[in-house]
Amino acid sequence: MQTYEPPSDIDVEKFFNEFVEDFGGELISKIFNDIFVGESKRPDNADYFLFNRSVIAELKYLEKN
Repeated sequence: MQTYEPPSDIDVEKFFNEFVEDFGGELISKIFNDIFVGESKRPDNADYFLFNRSVIAELKYLEKN
């Protein structure tokens, strides 16, 4: 049985951020960048708004198995 490994050089967060925006979602980090301009301390937050901000999502992935 053959096993498949994903390419190791994918920037998962960048790739998924692009997908979310193409899907019509919003990156909360971009919203916070506009609100907290020049501030070094920002609150912890989720990663994405989806479906007109009715869903909040957080990206989690394994870096090592």
